[in-house]
This record gives sequence, structure tokens and C-alpha cells, in this order.
Amino acid sequence: MDGNGYTGTENAFDIYDPSNGYCGTFNFGGYPLWATWPAELFGGCDPARGMTYYGIGAKGNNACLYTLGKWAGGPWLKFMMRKWGATEPGWLVASLKDTNQYLPQCDITRLVGHLGSNTPVMMDPHPNGDFDIYGVKVPPYAMSARIYFQGVISQSNPLVPIEASNGVYSN
Repeated sequence: MDGNGYTGTENAFDIYDPSNGYCGTFNFGGYPLWATWPAELFGGCDPARGMTYYGIGAKGNNACLYTLGKWAGGPWLKFMMRKWGATEPGWLVASLKDTNQYLPQCDITRLVGHLGSNTPVMMDPHPNGDFDIYGVKVPPYAMSARIYFQGVISQSNPLVPIEASNGVYSN
């Protein structure tokens, strides 16, 4: 709160594995040393501006799709999908229509309708985390559109889903 002044807090941080198992507490040296590092925070209550989460808790869907940035022409919008230990590639799918269709053969719920011509898009695995990322520069013509997105974990395209995420839509 007060800039880089003394806060009285420890210089410690906790690390947890993907299953929320505690791995230990670490620090940067001796007290009262302090340190900062840049970060991008993703969470279930703070989607990118102009975006809304939906389908959270859909039957069979355990992956988590988050967004960062804003839905507007020009700036970058970033997607992040937490994979909960899955090693197969993550894919971002998009549609102009939504649906809520449980697929018992895959044990997932499909949240997006007919896939657009530019999806699915393979997301990039993050080298230091249990998630895949994908960034897109939102074109001006898409600013007023409602587009539905969902993350899918699949070995290949065409998609045979192993896991799926919640959805997120624009506008």
C-alpha cells in the first residue's frame, strides 16, 4: 500500500503442487529483506474486461479457462487454461453460439456451439506451470460480437476431448 516502504511482512512464499499439496515455504534470504516480481493474476472472479465466465461446474469439466486483458479492438486478450496435470495439448475453441450438451462418451459438457472456421487453435504450453496460454489481438470488427470460448484438452485435431473447461463469452 505504501509503495516500496517497510511493511513488516515476512519475505516468505508458499508453493503448492497442482493437486494443492503443500511443497514448502521458501524465502529470499534474511529478514527484513523484501522482493517483488511481475505477475499476471488469473481467477474465477475477474475475467478480462468485456468477458463473462459461464458453465462453471458443468458436468465432467475439470479444466479451468481464464482470461486477462479486455475485449476491445486493438489490445491483446490472453487466455490461460489450467490443465490439472493433463499432458495432452490444450485447444481453444470458439463459436457464435453456445450450447449445454453433455457428452457421456467423453464425460464432458460442450459449452460452445458449431465451431468457427478459425478454431480449434492449439494453445502454447507454459514452461513453468500446469497451464496452456494463448494470446490474441482482438480485431475491431469483433468488438461488438458475442463470441463463446471453451478450452479443450485433446491429443489431436479433430478434437476427441479428454477434458474440457468452463466457458467464457464476450459482451
